[in-house]
Amino acid sequence: MRRFFLVHAFVFGSVRLLCSQSLSGPVEGFTFDGPTECLRAVNGVPGAATLGPAVLSEVEFGTVAPHLTYGIVFKNRTAMFVSKLGSSHVSTTPLAGVFGQPEAAVWSGDGSEVVLFSRSGKWLQTISGLPGSPKVNQHQDLSVLSGLLCDVAIHAPGSEIAVAMCGRQAGAYLSTPGQSFTPLPRMENPIALDFSADGTELYVIDAGARKLIAIRLSNSTSEEFVVHGLATPFAIRAVVDSSNKTLLYIASRSDRLLGIYSPSLQKMEKTIRLSFEPTGIQGLGLASFVVASRVAPGDPLWLFTTVPQPAVFFVPAWQANLRGVE
Repeated sequence: MRRFFLVHAFVFGSVRLLCSQSLSGPVEGFTFDGPTECLRAVNGVPGAATLGPAVLSEVEFGTVAPHLTYGIVFKNRTAMFVSKLGSSHVSTTPLAGVFGQPEAAVWSGDGSEVVLFSRSGKWLQTISGLPGSPKVNQHQDLSVLSGLLCDVAIHAPGSEIAVAMCGRQAGAYLSTPGQSFTPLPRMENPIALDFSADGTELYVIDAGARKLIAIRLSNSTSEEFVVHGLATPFAIRAVVDSSNKTLLYIASRSDRLLGIYSPSLQKMEKTIRLSFEPTGIQGLGLASFVVASRVAPGDPLWLFTTVPQPAVFFVPAWQANLRGVE
């Protein structure tokens, strides 16, 4: 643990020096910064990254395709497609037909489709054809499903959507092209889910039984695995590593842990202890994720990267008052 803090102290000092010299470098990705209501670039690489100035301000909600330069934002309660992030001429185009302002979003793996959804309103809506021809599809009312909307997953190129309805009368469902919902094998309290990279399997965290359920979608058969060492798992992402092996990254809230589970070995390969409470696992770069968003102005942004090895880094908050495009 002492080594952890020494490394981060060194990184923090190095980043301050780089920033004072105003050096430009690679962009890891773009993120919505809640405290300042802006879209910002994460400049540099995890471990030596800084928050860039606002590239779009007065944003009420925003989501950007991981490692890409376009996304969806809401300004003055109006949905807009934003592109050319990182350029000197950011482009915004109003989107007609968006049902309402969402509370969260999830992207398909290829960035061609995004699902906007509202947990409190129990609805979801897809925008497809990105980035060339954005198409706002009809919203889907989830009030016909029992339970509370906890999570949504989409498989590239967006042909299938899965939803996790948690709480009393919980269940997981798969959406068909006709926008009906097919119940998946019964589980106690599904709280998080994600598709495998090839779309053949759906991984679900059952918080009630504290199990991981792998569902093969071709025949709806399933396997259950006990998630050892995680008290309150609430977020999951399936990632293919450099050896073409699927690994599942699972965030656990109250015990502040990030687990790395191998379905092929049926065991937890590694558990990373966090010094903060994770807020989710949201894609940022090719191999990086936001695991704790900024909530207050003084908060850092916490990133998790899978290469060259799994590690957690922070992006300091001291640059977050820089302004940019209004």
